[in-house]
Amino acid sequence: MSVLKGIAHGRTIELDNDLDLPDGAPIVVNVQPILPAGERIRLSAGTWADGGEALDRWLAEMQRGRQQERAEPTS
Repeated sequence: MSVLKGIAHGRTIELDNDLDLPDGAPIVVNVQPILPAGERIRLSAGTWADGGEALDRWLAEMQRGRQQERAEPTS
């Protein structure tokens, strides 16, 4: 299996390099868009990607919980 890069033009994909296949050979194409770095990071954030304020509230709540755990005396 080869990994090739190219540009999509509607139903046509223009590859950066030639294929070592005869013209008309059947193939299977697995399309994976190349995303800008910032978009990849945003997608990795999952549900928090567009919820900065909700994330800030959740982080503050976690921090308060940790501070309370440290303040409680242990036996």
